[in-house]
Amino acid sequence: HDALPIFFSGGKIKTEEELGKQALEAFSKKDYDAFEKMTRISWSKDDWTQAFDEIHADFTEEDWKKMADARGKSVTETKNRKKEQIEEAFQKAQEKRDRLKEDFEKVLADAEADGVVWSEVEFVSVDTSDIEAARGLYTLQFAKSGDLEVTISYKGKNYVVKLDNCRFHPVTGWWIARDPQWWGEK
Repeated sequence: HDALPIFFSGGKIKTEEELGKQALEAFSKKDYDAFEKMTRISWSKDDWTQAFDEIHADFTEEDWKKMADARGKSVTETKNRKKEQIEEAFQKAQEKRDRLKEDFEKVLADAEADGVVWSEVEFVSVDTSDIEAARGLYTLQFAKSGDLEVTISYKGKNYVVKLDNCRFHPVTGWWIARDPQWWGEK
């Protein structure tokens, strides 16, 4: 898996805590570009294709046959459909670019409305209790997904930023699949 390009600045994010800390750093610096790099929006189409190829590199023909049989399709149709899904996923990610920026700015504004000064916040912890093995027919045993609650501190009070639907795969590392949310004082 080392041949895969680095999707995110700073390399693959290996732990939930590292993802939470990097997100907090992006918020505290009001750096949307850094935040975007923790999402699939920053992936090029070549990144999507290479990730797909790398994720499936260890699939045997029997693995593909099981997947195809479960869908009532041929192996060729199943492989072709997965390749089509790369294009669809890339397009969906691009379509969400404006919304992600709006959501990022909303988190900043909501926190500031609560009196938080982003440049002065400190990282406290990441609640990973919602993270579990990803489910579904096409899910690999070592993939994980779920929400992360990042607790930050400002002037002795704790606040939470929710990173919605985070995903992990050894090929891609951790990334944020949906919008961040300000949950306010904890």
